[in-house]
Amino acid sequence: MNHLLKSCLIFVILCLSSLGHASQVSPADLTAEEKAFLRLHPVITLGSDANWSPYVIKNADGTVTGYDKDVLDLVNERTGANFQLVAGTWKQMLDRATSRDIDGLSTSAVHKSREAEFNFSNIYISTQRLLAVSTTNPQNITSVDDLAGKRIGYQEKNLFDKKLVSRFTSSTIVPLASLEEILQHLITGKIDATVGSHALIYLASSRGLPYVKIADYIPDSRLDLVFSIRKDWPLAVSILNKGLAAIEEEKSALRKKWFFAPAPAPSEDTYAPLNLSKEEQDWLAAKPYLSVMSLQNFHPFNFRKHDIPMGYSIDMVKRFGKMLDKEIRFIKKPWNAQLEMLKQGKLDLIPHLAVTEERKAFAEYTDFIHLTFMIGFAVHKDREINSMADLTGKPLAVVNGYYLHRHLEKNFPEIPLLPVKSTEEAIDAVARGNAFAVVDNIPTLNYFIQEKWLGNLKIASVSDFGLPLETRLPMGVTKGNTHLISILEKANAAVPIDQVTTLRRTWMLPDHNRTIALSREEKAYLRKKKRITMCIDPNWMPFEANEKGRHTGMTADYIQLMQQAIGIPIEFIPTTTWTESIEMGMARKCDIFALVMETPERRSYLDFTTPYFKTPLVIATQLHVSRISDIRDVADRRIGIAKGYAYGELLRKKYPDMQLIDTDSVTDGLNRVEKGTLFGFIGTHAALGYHIQKTYFGQLKIAGKFNEIWELGVGTRNDEPLLKSVFNKAIAAIPEEEHRRILNQWIVVGSGDTSDNTLSKSDKTFIKAHPVIRFRVSPNRPPFEMIRDGKAAGLAVDYINAIAERTGFTPRYVASDKPISDAYETIANDRTEFDTLAFSVKSKEREKRFAYGDAFMSYPMMIIAHKDSPYIGKTADLNNKRVAVEKGFLTNTWLNRDYPKIRIVPVNDTKAALTMVNEGQVDAYVGNIAVANYMMTHGNLRHLKIVAPSDYGNVQYRFIAPKEWPELISILNKGYRSLSPEFHTLTQQKWFSVQMVERVDYRLLWQGAAAAGLIVAWILWWNRKLFAQKEKTEKALTQLQAAQVELEEKNQMLENLSVTDQLTGLYNRLKLDAVLEEEFQRSKRYGNVFGVIMTDIDHFKRVNDTYGHQAGDMVLTGFAALLKNNVRTVDTVGRWGGEEFLIICPETDRDGLVHVAENLRRVIADHTFETVEQITASFGATLYGGQPTVDAMVSRADEALYVSKENGRNKVTLKT
Repeated sequence: MNHLLKSCLIFVILCLSSLGHASQVSPADLTAEEKAFLRLHPVITLGSDANWSPYVIKNADGTVTGYDKDVLDLVNERTGANFQLVAGTWKQMLDRATSRDIDGLSTSAVHKSREAEFNFSNIYISTQRLLAVSTTNPQNITSVDDLAGKRIGYQEKNLFDKKLVSRFTSSTIVPLASLEEILQHLITGKIDATVGSHALIYLASSRGLPYVKIADYIPDSRLDLVFSIRKDWPLAVSILNKGLAAIEEEKSALRKKWFFAPAPAPSEDTYAPLNLSKEEQDWLAAKPYLSVMSLQNFHPFNFRKHDIPMGYSIDMVKRFGKMLDKEIRFIKKPWNAQLEMLKQGKLDLIPHLAVTEERKAFAEYTDFIHLTFMIGFAVHKDREINSMADLTGKPLAVVNGYYLHRHLEKNFPEIPLLPVKSTEEAIDAVARGNAFAVVDNIPTLNYFIQEKWLGNLKIASVSDFGLPLETRLPMGVTKGNTHLISILEKANAAVPIDQVTTLRRTWMLPDHNRTIALSREEKAYLRKKKRITMCIDPNWMPFEANEKGRHTGMTADYIQLMQQAIGIPIEFIPTTTWTESIEMGMARKCDIFALVMETPERRSYLDFTTPYFKTPLVIATQLHVSRISDIRDVADRRIGIAKGYAYGELLRKKYPDMQLIDTDSVTDGLNRVEKGTLFGFIGTHAALGYHIQKTYFGQLKIAGKFNEIWELGVGTRNDEPLLKSVFNKAIAAIPEEEHRRILNQWIVVGSGDTSDNTLSKSDKTFIKAHPVIRFRVSPNRPPFEMIRDGKAAGLAVDYINAIAERTGFTPRYVASDKPISDAYETIANDRTEFDTLAFSVKSKEREKRFAYGDAFMSYPMMIIAHKDSPYIGKTADLNNKRVAVEKGFLTNTWLNRDYPKIRIVPVNDTKAALTMVNEGQVDAYVGNIAVANYMMTHGNLRHLKIVAPSDYGNVQYRFIAPKEWPELISILNKGYRSLSPEFHTLTQQKWFSVQMVERVDYRLLWQGAAAAGLIVAWILWWNRKLFAQKEKTEKALTQLQAAQVELEEKNQMLENLSVTDQLTGLYNRLKLDAVLEEEFQRSKRYGNVFGVIMTDIDHFKRVNDTYGHQAGDMVLTGFAALLKNNVRTVDTVGRWGGEEFLIICPETDRDGLVHVAENLRRVIADHTFETVEQITASFGATLYGGQPTVDAMVSRADEALYVSKENGRNKVTLKT
């Protein structure tokens, strides 16, 4: 027995070993001629352009790296060959290859002009030219359709790009010499977009500049890359092709590595092993901490706010400390003092140190570049700086004593300098008009422009500054400290690229929407406060939880946004129960509660902000309990409620007879319901849905929804009242898209799947890297996919749109009628046209090449024949008959395998197949009943009938993705599982009306007992299936009724939104026009009198130009509130446009109208606005007096307003 077991184990190991090496090409796999060739030619040298990253990158030490190098290394490993790369200018390489000085070319394309000199390998990668824009994208370019009138840059020497940009005849084409120049022009706004390759994206990333993004791909710009080998070496091409064929799977990983399609991201606390040497470990062990430079004003990299070290460099070093399990101490001293400390070995690390000959004497540098310092200018948008001559005689702000200051004093005496203490002060000088421009580091300038909402400033650059415009900054340590250098290099290499990208975007692209304007008192309060302590409910998912001392859940995302807005740390105070958290708040050990409801009891120690989340109360029960429509129906039952929750207090007051039982937590309450000791448990819909889906699926359900709505906001300690106003502003600054993002992430309740439908970190990272997913749709495969009125439509399209909305990606549909087999090749190999298909049928062969997800559509495969055809009762009856089948469909494989006598006629698509049957060109079609039925109903195919089921039952249509994109499958699955039953019902009803019965030829049912039995059995099966679905349908109809009620509510919301100005909350022009017309007609008919007041904020442009658009928006909202709060209830106030507002005053005479206007003028003049303090407004008024039209009346008010402006502003003028 042992001998047998051992033999089996050896056999299994040998099988596994052979499987693992199935794609290995060894010298034994080469022909004798190929082996002999390699012995004669031990090195085969290929040349490439040194500047075509990331395919080929020539490093400073002369070595070559890049995608091509990695491909050739793998080929060498698999074949035993030795292909090597050299790099130079393309012309040099082409000349050397033509003269046989080297043996061929890399990154080349097939050209007829080169066929005399070279043989070409198989394609090893296909690329497509991209359209890149700056991340700010002021022109809002999202596709090539947006390029009319825009400035498009391209690399002048690249003839392929030159040909592509020539298409855009309505654009301004800007030829530029190099990628560096393109990058500069794009960042500084001298061009709006650029056409090129991934080299630009790679260049920006390698410089640490997250200011460039891909907007679109250029149609018809595919370029297939091959290796070109000298013509007299055909065996070299043969060897190379064998190697390329053997590394298909590895090439997918290489594409991810070099073209920024990140692999699944580890969590922030997970890193690749560092593999430190024993000497490095000993060196670290001997150090109690690492001392690191901390500066006051090097934004956004290394600065202090409220004396707390912040910035990109600070966060990166903190990550290093976490990876090394070593404390980091940030040393706060002036730059020169810290440089001296580094010399003396008293400082371990300067994170960003420029390389100079002087510093090489006392510093060692890392081999990686941490930052890139880029010299640039910030200037008003209406002004231009193209050369230093443009600054002659104009005040230029510069940080005092900075090397830029010294350089300008020495080399540009004609430019008057305004020395300032910091870049922030310099930016302010330009914003206020005290300086023409400021010169500094472009990322620093960008940071302050966005942080201060200075939309009137832009970035500019010149080429004649006299210093290198870019300085690369590695990390620096004391001379001779090679252990720390090696440790830093290993730590840097281990930080996942998604974390680096996130850090760069966080610090170098601050979000406008997350900044708030604070009053002087609030700013002083926060400066003194320095940090805010916070308590939460430690066991209340998906809202919030204490997960091993870390705040997680929905409120963690909200609090992060609020912390960014207020600018000081919010510190989480861990507790184990909600009761303990409440006690901490009452003892003033917590400044805020992240999410809390206002109650009379809590008002004794808390203030409450505006609610930022609302949720209904529901009851969870066991599955057998009938639907509960009124909470009073279960008043005599034992109902659980979490101890200390606010709604418990409110429910006890509202329903004093209810048997409400306190539980320790939500999970404790649901456990008791599951065990039967409680009838039900009351909680929020989101929380109970979350726990049922994760833990109690198939055991508990939500049995009822009640009218009580729980409104929740931030609770702030009431002995520090400024906290409430600060957090109200932080909540108001959260953009609507962030609310949607957070709610979609945490408050999605699935429709029945037991898996967790929350997107993982790797899912989110994938969406960030691939915000747009391109789905191929067939133009004519209804009802699943089609092109209708120029747009993609169909059942699959509706599902993908719904999933995309829930998960956060944007679907783009690419209509393609190429054969399905070619479509599969596209997504497997290059994805130049599209990324994936809308759906696919899984097979063993396809599963090897693609990733598959859930089956989201399933329909039977039927036999369709001409109505006059002889009897067909089963698939075997098709033997020796002509059957039309779509090319590339699995039906071909199945029929060829199972019924070789069937004469298959391949066709391009389903419509062609059915047309051939309809016209008698073939005998039958085997395919999807849903597609066939739709086309028979809508396609004028009147001679067809459904004759019998095929042998292949129901075919399942699944989500499909490239093999290297498992994250996409995860996202599609989770989005699909989170769709409601109402959605499934409505979507299916939208696309299907079953008309099969009237198309069956019943005379044929009697042409054989076997056939009759089969069809009857099928009908009985179908009816049994319908009966089984009856209960589900009834539930779905109930849910549908609820959905209709909700739809009516949503429609009302939409109606309100359609007449509301988004910024101010007042009525918009549409609503004002309607009210004006109504009052005008009433006065005209009944002789009533009414008046119109038009008002305009004085010098509003000056507000925007001086303080920025955020301050301007706050003035508009404050102004609107003053108008609304100081008119009569019968008056209508709205925003007419820009800074103009209109007040409609019914039943108002001359004196009353003037009184309303004067009162508003006085209120506004006396009001103190935040940031800008005092403003005034001018008013023009008129009364109805028989004017022929509404427009004539409004024009009269406008004329009166103009008179007020002309007479010195801050006045009221009446014209009758």
